[in-house]
Amino acid sequence: MDKKRVGIITGIIIILILVIGLVVYSFVGRKEEKKQENTTVKHETAEKLYKGQDGETCTEVTIVSHNAKVSETDDKVLLYLIFGQMKKDKVLGNEITKDDYIKSAEKILKNEDIPEAFEDYVYEGYAYELNGDQLTRKKVKCDSKKYVSKLYGYSNNEETLTLNVKAGYIENETLYDLNGKEIGTYQEDELNEMLDQGTLQVYTYQTQNGDYQLESVSVK
Repeated sequence: MDKKRVGIITGIIIILILVIGLVVYSFVGRKEEKKQENTTVKHETAEKLYKGQDGETCTEVTIVSHNAKVSETDDKVLLYLIFGQMKKDKVLGNEITKDDYIKSAEKILKNEDIPEAFEDYVYEGYAYELNGDQLTRKKVKCDSKKYVSKLYGYSNNEETLTLNVKAGYIENETLYDLNGKEIGTYQEDELNEMLDQGTLQVYTYQTQNGDYQLESVSVK
């Protein structure tokens, strides 16, 4: 075989290798991009669920003290989440229909887990009562505590999304965990780091018709 034919064959082989390499690179790149998109979507979903826990000043926050399914959880733990969703839905006011309350609650809870009646639940400076088909509220005097928290982490699969939330409260310029243990003097620019020592509460959600509904709560 002369040198010219050898050169042509070698050139063809090199071109084939380059083409195959480009195809593989393109496939892997698209796969990694899709993986990154999925990760971003899950992170945004986790952030959205966490931000539903939005009551801070003058809000009654009940500590999650044990691991339990939603049906076994204190109503006030659930009400805190429901009212956070109602705030997002912009339905909080002096009078709220039970239908509006249920619509917001169903976005994060199964219907059978939604509290049917309650009184004197304090959220952002008002005590709310559900009696019959109407929610009413009255202004209350606030104590000096301010609830603070951060999304500490999350994990997910196709059916569930678990949020790890670190929480505490500020009183008299001092930060405490939810059990009243002092963490340190409150510093706004250091709060995120200080909350690493806060109380860890875990909320596990399950997908249901496109929404994430609370399945269980626990503490670590």
